Amino acid sequence: METNTNTSTVSSSQLGASILDQLNGGNESTVDVSTIVSALLSTETGLKISSLTTKQEAEQEKQAAFELFEGAITGFSSIMTEISQSLQSVTKSATISDDRYASVSVDASVNNGNYSLDVLSLASKQSLSTSTYGAPSTVVGSGTLTIEQGSFIGSFDGSGSSVDIVVAAGTTVSQLVDQINQSSAGVQAYMVNTTQGVQIAMSSSETGEENGFSVTVADSDGDSLDSFGLSAFQYNDTTKNMNLGQVAVDSKVLFDGVALSSANNRFKDSVVGFDITVKEVTGGSPSLITVSDDIESSKGLLEEFITSYNSVIQIFDYLGDAEEGEESQGVLYRDRDFALLEKSFRTIAEGAVAGYGGTAFLNSLGVGYSKEDDYQLELDETIFQAALAKDPSAVKTALTQLAVPTDPLVSFVSAESYTVAGNYSPVEVTTPAETAKMFGVPSGSLIIDATNDDFTFSVNGESTGAIKLSQGTYGSFEELAVQLQAKINSNLAQNNVSVSYNGSSFELDSGSYGSLSTVEFLSAEAGFETLFGYATGVSASGVDVMANIGAGVGIGSGQMLEVLTGDAAGLKLEIKATTAGFYGDVLVTDGIAKSLSDYVSGITSTTGFFTQILDTYEENIADRAERLADLDERTEVLRTKYTVLYSELNATIISMQATQDQLQAQFDAWNAE
Repeated sequence: METNTNTSTVSSSQLGASILDQLNGGNESTVDVSTIVSALLSTETGLKISSLTTKQEAEQEKQAAFELFEGAITGFSSIMTEISQSLQSVTKSATISDDRYASVSVDASVNNGNYSLDVLSLASKQSLSTSTYGAPSTVVGSGTLTIEQGSFIGSFDGSGSSVDIVVAAGTTVSQLVDQINQSSAGVQAYMVNTTQGVQIAMSSSETGEENGFSVTVADSDGDSLDSFGLSAFQYNDTTKNMNLGQVAVDSKVLFDGVALSSANNRFKDSVVGFDITVKEVTGGSPSLITVSDDIESSKGLLEEFITSYNSVIQIFDYLGDAEEGEESQGVLYRDRDFALLEKSFRTIAEGAVAGYGGTAFLNSLGVGYSKEDDYQLELDETIFQAALAKDPSAVKTALTQLAVPTDPLVSFVSAESYTVAGNYSPVEVTTPAETAKMFGVPSGSLIIDATNDDFTFSVNGESTGAIKLSQGTYGSFEELAVQLQAKINSNLAQNNVSVSYNGSSFELDSGSYGSLSTVEFLSAEAGFETLFGYATGVSASGVDVMANIGAGVGIGSGQMLEVLTGDAAGLKLEIKATTAGFYGDVLVTDGIAKSLSDYVSGITSTTGFFTQILDTYEENIADRAERLADLDERTEVLRTKYTVLYSELNATIISMQATQDQLQAQFDAWNAE
């Protein structure tokens, strides 16, 4: 706030001398009112205003320094939280000997080691093309095109999903292309310019063996088998008037010698924990996939911790240290509150680095104090590499909050900042997670024909649409289960459904855990219901895991469990137990990144020590501002009072001077007579 600075301070002896000088005619026999008033005000209020202003400015400077520090330490806390969370997710890395052929990533469930990958083929779309037409405006004929989806490797095996496209008389090449693309036939059409003219080409919308298609024509000219008019588009098992450019096939690989296939070029969880995208055929020379702990990411996060910690120490030094050899010093030099904050902060690191009051686990990773600066941290690369070779998870243990279950069916996922470190025992699974399953008792027939080949399912809320099984006589219920599974998965975005025969019934499994996973039998021919034993309208849902972790209660979503009560609240675990029972215990530990983040959160909370410091400065500054305002108001009252008083004195002096002048004139006149 602005204070009255028009009250320069003088000593009482200086003030007295100034007034006597004025009264003795030191300024043309009149009083300098402004000088006398300023001198009086300086004595009455000026000294107090000056003192309060100096103190207020000092506290405002300290308040600004603390606010600067607050921004720095809050940012540091955010970095510590990010490091802690990132380390929780750092699990495994996968490298491939030649990334031309594939890209690979893995999750924590994959064991370290080497795996071979031989890419035999890439997924492709089916493509067909017509003979040439003179121009895009050339008429193609009329009739009906029926495009049916299915596998077309050698002979056609349709899925039953087909679309009729009625082609009116006078339809041109370009118009037919648009008509096909606007339909829901599952193919893409386009024109190809050649030196002989223009062709119509069609390709599957998606790659994969099940995404092939056939084209059957009902030509208006009465002959659907010749190559004239609309018959030129005929392509099925009996008549192939279009040219086959490419067959729709799955991608195929050998993973450690095991044959795998995918409708696209991605193999996600075909081998549990692996996500592989193939890019090129290896030609019989398998690539080597190496899975290991992600040491580079761990090292990068440790280095980020060191850099961030050192930055905070530099701010402590900047604000709190004396500058040797210079007049300047830190704004918070010898501030007791700031010194206490610094000591508390450094003590956490000292316990981890030097072992003061704790275990020197950072020191065992090669983190120590710099020789140039006792409080700056640095990394010894040799010690670090040796430590990771011995224990690849050592960085996690040192820096972040971590939970270590003792049972292999329980895995740590993450924890919240409020999860309290400790040993939680036992892990009691009261309800294991389950997938959605539907059972059907077969009638005994192994024949699929026109009376029982049509059905529709819904899996996890997604409808398969109308599906047709391949007609024929099957060798066993197991073969029927394989056919049913293939048809369902080919019509779903997430093809995780499994169908098996357990000796007495068909078992359809959604492949997803939890109450959100559902299977429902929507519709089918009566013969299908009889053969497979599924009744229209019947549905089933999965089950979420539930467990007690020590004294805390956990509720799950699928196999993922979150503890909601007790000290372990916020702890998230993946529980793959299939039966209720006891599954060991869980040890939760806090690393230094978590400890420092908790420290900052504590001091900056609404009742924390740092918040109290800022509140005190705010109160002191506001109090001094109020006192300065009072002094300013009093100063102005006194200024008016003294100005009036000494102005009246001036008037009296001037009047007396006039009288003296008149008397002197009279005396001079008398003397002249």
